[in-house]
Amino acid sequence: MNRLLWFFILNAIVLPFRPKRSARLYSRIWGKEGSPLLTISEQQTQGFRERLAEADISVELGMRYGNPSIPSALDKLLDAGVTRLIVFPMYPQYAAATTASTYDAVFEHLQKRRWVPTLSVVPPYHRHAAYVSALADSINEHIAGLSWKPQALVLSYHGIPRSYIEKGDPYCCSCVETTKQLKPLLKLDGIDLIHTYQSRFGRDPWLEPYTSEVFEKLPTQGVKNIVVAAPGFTADCLETLDELGNEGKHQFTEAGGDKFSVIPCLNTHSSWMSAMEKIATPLLKAMREI
Repeated sequence: MNRLLWFFILNAIVLPFRPKRSARLYSRIWGKEGSPLLTISEQQTQGFRERLAEADISVELGMRYGNPSIPSALDKLLDAGVTRLIVFPMYPQYAAATTASTYDAVFEHLQKRRWVPTLSVVPPYHRHAAYVSALADSINEHIAGLSWKPQALVLSYHGIPRSYIEKGDPYCCSCVETTKQLKPLLKLDGIDLIHTYQSRFGRDPWLEPYTSEVFEKLPTQGVKNIVVAAPGFTADCLETLDELGNEGKHQFTEAGGDKFSVIPCLNTHSSWMSAMEKIATPLLKAMREI
């Protein structure tokens, strides 16, 4: 977008209203320890660190927007003498706005260093067997623990503008591939599987079908009991806890739905912590040989 136009939209439309709305939404999910995303990310980092402790590998958390930041994590590692560095994005499905944005933040900060470490990045793992298996374990366990049987399982991925896909972003295909790989591992037993996209912002067309519209449509089709999972999020956050758990439930029940349950993200599920290690292992082995 033209920079002057974006400057006007940002300062005249977005900033005067969005922060207040976001603060109100965050207040509905804030825990005793603060942000669920930060708390869970720290727990994931600690769990991963413990799994790699015997190999004498340092693990630090860096957040793209927030603290601890990516620059602070890089500085901590480099100041400790790290010479071989692996970046593990917590986005399973590659998108320019997420995964590539993380690359940008890492590369931009390392350019300020006189000495740059040997660097490698974990590839997108949207179809990695360990990640898909961890998703299946989490979803199957949750459904098995319900006192009622869902009629449908909605897999809700974060959406992006359709124009991004037209410019070559592979995100949509990655999401579809995750669903394709996941389906055979799910114990659905007559439960319909529905693939959707959430978090649309603005008026431009985004990836469809929109999760919110599916929530409103299902009860009119006789689907009154559903469970929802968000495979694109590895940690629970505003989009899963509030957009799905609060707003989504309200949309579904207002349209005539009855039972609604959101499956927690992978978070610190043992299968996911094991999957993280398996996903990183090839690069860890390669780095040791350098």
